[in-house]
Amino acid sequence: MGRDEVIRILQKAGWVNTGRGKGSHMVFIHPETKQRTTIPYGKDIPKNALAAIRRQTGIDEIR
Repeated sequence: MGRDEVIRILQKAGWVNTGRGKGSHMVFIHPETKQRTTIPYGKDIPKNALAAIRRQTGIDEIR
């Protein structure tokens, strides 16, 4: 799954890019729950990272 698709799914679910992140990563936060997740800034996101993002956000659409 590509980075742009994951970002689109997160934003649709209410997650906001904080504009912060170290190196090649972006940090998203959910304004209501204050949960955070980190997205690698590569064209394609590895499956293990997708699994972590899905677990942290609870969004099953991320595969």
